[in-house]
Amino acid sequence: MESVFISKGHLTRVSSSTVASGMNHYSFIEIDETRVDGVQVSNYLDDDLRRCMGEEVEFSFYRKNKNELILAAIKNNAGKIFRDQSLPRMSLIWTEMIICLPIAFICGCIAWLSSFFISLPIMFLLKSLDLSETILGSIAFGPIFLIWGGLFVWVMFFSKKFSQRAAYRYFERARNSL
Repeated sequence: MESVFISKGHLTRVSSSTVASGMNHYSFIEIDETRVDGVQVSNYLDDDLRRCMGEEVEFSFYRKNKNELILAAIKNNAGKIFRDQSLPRMSLIWTEMIICLPIAFICGCIAWLSSFFISLPIMFLLKSLDLSETILGSIAFGPIFLIWGGLFVWVMFFSKKFSQRAAYRYFERARNSL
């Protein structure tokens, strides 16, 4: 699913909005004949959106997940660009990343179980070859550590759903795409 997309056209209609958690939630915005549903606009961009009514505009949207579509920037027909200035503070992003640590722990448990089941055939092979069981510990620890480390890095830095750092990168890309 694409995280950033641009829509260009004549802004024909904007529905009424409801305010929740610092964002104005519009049920739809019509650009030419295209209807964009479920748009969230920050308080900073709300007045600019209403001023662009009836003009030729470009919008830059950021899709956080399948239910959240956020307007990141507006470019009016005069070429002026209005960007969302209500960016999250980096301290909040790091706090949310720390909250993601239990998710990384769960991924680590999944990695441990999967590598345990991977090591079972190796254990039976070592028993049949009469090899020492001391080698089994290092054979089992390697895959556990590698799989858990890979999942941890993915959750913390690259997962769009869990990583606030990746979400911030996508939002910055949407803000600066016009």
